[in-house]
Amino acid sequence: MHRLRKLSLGAVLMFGLQQLYPVAAFAEIAVEPQEDPFVFYVSDNDYGEGYKLRVSSYNDQEDLLHEETSENPPNEPFVISINPYENPWIPHVDLDDPHPITFRVETIKMNGSGSEGDGASPETSGGTGGSESGGSETGDAGQGDPIPGNSGEPGGLPGIGIESISSDVPQGDSTSVAAVPGNENSEEIVDSVDYTWSPMATVEGDIPVEPGSVDDLRVLVASGDSLGTSVGEGDEGFKYDEETHTVHYKVNLPKGGPYLVEATVDGDPYGSAMVKPVTGVNRFPSKTLLEGNQIHTYFEVDADPLVPYTVEQLNGMDDSLNAADGQAVDFGGQTSNTSKEVELPFEFPFYGEKHGQIWIDINGGIYFDNYSTPGPENYPDVDAPPALQAYVSGLRLNPNDPGSKILTKTIGEEGDRKFIVQWNNMYFYNADAPITFQAILFENGDVQYQYPNITIENREYDDGEASTIGIQAAQGLSLNYLLYSHRMSMIESNQAIRFSPVTVSDENPSDPGHGQYTVTYNGNGSTEGEVPVDEQAYGTEDSVTVQGNSGGLKKDGYDFAGWSRHSDGSGTLYKEGDTISVGSENITLYAVWAPVTPPGGGGDNGNGGGGDNGSGGDNGSGGGDHGSGNNGGSNGGGSTGGSTTPASSGNSAANVPAPVVMNGKSYDGVLQTTTSTNNGQTSVTAVLDSSKLQAMLSQAGPGQSVTIPVMQAANTTTVGLTAESLRALENGASQLVIQTANGSYQIPVSEIGTSRLTRLFQGSGDVTGMNVQITIAGYEAARAAELQAAAQKMGLQLVTGPVDFRIAASFQGQTLNVSPYSTYVQHVLPIPAAMVSTGVMLDENGTVHPVPTRLTGEKGSRSAVVSSVTGGTFALVGYSTTFGDVSGHIQEVVQNLASRLILQGTGDGRFNPDRTVTRAEFAAILVRALGLAGGGQSSSYADVKPGDWYTEAVTLAQKYSIVNGYSDGTFRPGHTITREEALVMFNRAGKLARLKSGADQEGLSQALSVFSDSQAVSGWAAQAVAEAAQNELLNGLGAQLQPKKEITRAETAEILQRLLEKSGLI
Repeated sequence: MHRLRKLSLGAVLMFGLQQLYPVAAFAEIAVEPQEDPFVFYVSDNDYGEGYKLRVSSYNDQEDLLHEETSENPPNEPFVISINPYENPWIPHVDLDDPHPITFRVETIKMNGSGSEGDGASPETSGGTGGSESGGSETGDAGQGDPIPGNSGEPGGLPGIGIESISSDVPQGDSTSVAAVPGNENSEEIVDSVDYTWSPMATVEGDIPVEPGSVDDLRVLVASGDSLGTSVGEGDEGFKYDEETHTVHYKVNLPKGGPYLVEATVDGDPYGSAMVKPVTGVNRFPSKTLLEGNQIHTYFEVDADPLVPYTVEQLNGMDDSLNAADGQAVDFGGQTSNTSKEVELPFEFPFYGEKHGQIWIDINGGIYFDNYSTPGPENYPDVDAPPALQAYVSGLRLNPNDPGSKILTKTIGEEGDRKFIVQWNNMYFYNADAPITFQAILFENGDVQYQYPNITIENREYDDGEASTIGIQAAQGLSLNYLLYSHRMSMIESNQAIRFSPVTVSDENPSDPGHGQYTVTYNGNGSTEGEVPVDEQAYGTEDSVTVQGNSGGLKKDGYDFAGWSRHSDGSGTLYKEGDTISVGSENITLYAVWAPVTPPGGGGDNGNGGGGDNGSGGDNGSGGGDHGSGNNGGSNGGGSTGGSTTPASSGNSAANVPAPVVMNGKSYDGVLQTTTSTNNGQTSVTAVLDSSKLQAMLSQAGPGQSVTIPVMQAANTTTVGLTAESLRALENGASQLVIQTANGSYQIPVSEIGTSRLTRLFQGSGDVTGMNVQITIAGYEAARAAELQAAAQKMGLQLVTGPVDFRIAASFQGQTLNVSPYSTYVQHVLPIPAAMVSTGVMLDENGTVHPVPTRLTGEKGSRSAVVSSVTGGTFALVGYSTTFGDVSGHIQEVVQNLASRLILQGTGDGRFNPDRTVTRAEFAAILVRALGLAGGGQSSSYADVKPGDWYTEAVTLAQKYSIVNGYSDGTFRPGHTITREEALVMFNRAGKLARLKSGADQEGLSQALSVFSDSQAVSGWAAQAVAEAAQNELLNGLGAQLQPKKEITRAETAEILQRLLEKSGLI
């Protein structure tokens, strides 16, 4: 078969570019789209009689598909029709797995012709030919349907308009022509140009939304694993219709279907849909455009209107929603993979349909038809009927456990009934500990999932790691769904989430006279009295005047402080007579309760009730945490005497109590927050009461996870821990989680333990007066500008502004950063409505480096878990690149790691997957993958010099014990690395990431023995190779290890991705 002809470098040098292809920048060859979207003309107006046009088409493998020579001169249009029914140019087109086609158009001088066009010398540009097309794109779809045409197809679509985009090409000097060496029949090619044809999809649809939410609505449309395109207010593909209260979105994508549409409002999920295109049903050809040297045929893909739902994580479970005493579902003795039909006590509205029956699946799902599955590989489940996926996984009933059953119960009065399904003491197939969870169907259409116990101390199953949580509608060309998590740890025991349908009014709420919003007052734990009642209906432009505590609300041990729009007291504190703008939502005002201060006692920093202005501390007299002492500061938490409250100036709010959460239960009074404003910057300081913290932890066993939610909007949030609080955490907790509006800090308690801090200060063990400040700071203008400049320099799209995470310890007048850590610490950043590739960390020299990033939530509440061994300034970026010489599975692996800034190409858009790897290259790859930085230019190896490109990477790899040099003091950076050498380094990297095999020596030997050449592994590498096999890092290598063989770039990529995934870093 003919191949796409390319000129060798030798030919170029021998004959010169102008002689070979004198119009390589396609001077006069023109392509004109026509009214028929599958027809375009090619012509060359510089040449007439004695010349012909030859047009050839090639696939992405550069195989010749078809070639024709025109019968007429080049200055007359040569018709190219790509109608699939009469089309040899682009055979077997699959719109769901499109591949680019190269059209080469050549103007040739026929043998025996003595004329050149109309006697004029052809003009040429001085440039070179068009660039080669990239590698093929692959998709998940099977054989798609061919594109339709107007000729030969019943019911065609004639008369579709065409747009044309012209391109002006500068003309150079005229020149003579020459025959191309080796060309058949010694033809003279006088003009030549390559065009690339490919289909484009225009995905469009409607989303109902209230006017007040339009500015915050973002719509992301993507295909497969592509980054997709996001549009919002002000973008060309986003239009709001005030009469129908719908947004019409329109997005062009170069890839095939199915397409995923994700809507968010202010970053929160608002609904999702999978759009499955079918030609002639919801996919239609519209036009062909010439865009540069690209020929695009556009197909309109019509999505059904998206049905909006929201999902929120609730503040703990509702214990009244319990079916422990309910009716057991009879599965006829079946213990797995079975569903049972159950009648509902009311008609349940779901995605626009009402249902009177459900099928309860042992595997943790509820379906509106007979269906059972241990969970789909991909989401949404394209085989399922409408579904409520409470905790779908491979689950079983245990006949040896009397409590292992599925129960149902109805509670509430007509109009407000709730139907509870409780999976009680369920077991995973390969686990022996039970779990319990619930799905509650509300008569109004809400769905609530509750998780009393889903933790069995098994990383493979805990907290949703092996389960699917979401909802999805009936199958169709547009499948509506909303995913919370798919096989990701995003939920914990004692937590609850709720899915709610969104109702968009058919009236115009922007009319100031249209009252539809209400104000409700909530006692928020009051023990007596009545809440105020506001019976007025408000419009979008109205203001609410806040009422006082007119009903005499009281709460034991607390004083009424005002009202907040958040149950935890965060945000603005409203007093009687304050006003609130209504906007476009109902308002709930929660009572804020301030703890009563005992006589003669202060807070952690008080002296005689001084609160923020005292000078007390933990070591004073007068009652432990509440007495006077010498560890506090003065006038707002001032000096170095041990205060955990940093000094501030400007306005300061009173201490506000906030809950601390452990095992899903909130504990009041353990935390006090203070908000201050200085020069326009808002700071929140939170301080733990050590005695109350100790009392809280004593109620549970050791190893608890303690969460401190400080969600007030602030530039900077600081949590202070005294020595007593540190000791309490050491004795009862394993993890401390700080949650703020800017991000969350998940800190192993061992990183801030008193023993480690004592070593940091080189102390004797007495930690009296020591305190720790944990700070999460949102972005600061100068830092943001520095980050933006670094991102632009590297071609990155900055998705979020910088967030600073720091831990500092103070002791005896000295303050030190607690960094680096001894293990990875997780920094969680919220993801806006944009595509994220990875997290990066801003270095001191103004550059950025990648850090391991695990994206969680998919279409649910989305966040990025950024893991690092140091604190610092983090941000999220988007980046995409492709390589033309990789395909199939390895293409997915390479592009994933390249988008994370871990792998780089070798130039010219290539990756060279079969090339070997040097020791220096391998060290650099591992350092980028692990997010290490700050190695400097000084190395102990004799052959690693300052200024070498790999010096910092080798230094870091040595610092973290990933690489060792040779006995002669060299590193030998240019030596290639064998498979067993690479696996030893992978093993050391895995230990830094806390990856453990969990097998004894017998298990490791067995894992190694499956390879027929295991005896060829060197003794010094055997343990590392066996652990790699046990951790399934070697899957896909075949029956032989070939340990002495040099590892390739592709093999490095595959093993590295498995290592990062198994370690939970990505």
